[in-house]
Amino acid sequence: MERKFSERERECPQSVADVISRTNGNIRRSAGEGIIFWGYTVVALLIAVFVLNKLFDDNAYVNCVWAVTIPLFTLHYLREAGRSKKQPVKNYFGDLTGGIWMAFFVSCCVFVCSAVYVSVVHDSSVAYALIIPAISGMLGVSLFIMGKLYKFNPFVYGAIVFWAGAIVATVLPVLTEERNIRLVVMAMCMIFGYIVPGHLAVRKSGNDD
Repeated sequence: MERKFSERERECPQSVADVISRTNGNIRRSAGEGIIFWGYTVVALLIAVFVLNKLFDDNAYVNCVWAVTIPLFTLHYLREAGRSKKQPVKNYFGDLTGGIWMAFFVSCCVFVCSAVYVSVVHDSSVAYALIIPAISGMLGVSLFIMGKLYKFNPFVYGAIVFWAGAIVATVLPVLTEERNIRLVVMAMCMIFGYIVPGHLAVRKSGNDD
């Protein structure tokens, strides 16, 4: 005998689907907002380092300003973890997103510390010169994964921007004999490869709601 479903029962699957869709939208919005926050923060720090290098004749201690990213990342990560727990549906996309950026941050810390160590021990600036190109490459990988994960092409295009920027940041200082040009290249990559896709992700989430 065929069972007759009540109107309330028929609405349940749709209600669950709506909750899941809304949760996915919230996570995509959160990812976009995080990218926007870090984009503007890094651009501000790049400008600060550029100006300080000009004022203090490329003093190595100027780069200590980047240490501010450690407490900022910690606070941001804890905030996003708290927001994830409040989601009505367990969503592994949010966990994967957090894992991607945690892996990126740890990789950056390891590489930067290694590069500084090699530069100091061997009294060479070659390893130091590779920091920005390497970070650009790692950002490209992270954004590419994000783009495929969320099926959002602007993140993929952002990855291409960073990969191209890594090459330019490696070659251009040799051609111009201007070390600080790497900071300019990185700032342009952050604007067009990071901030712009972040704003587009937030806008798309708003349109999907």
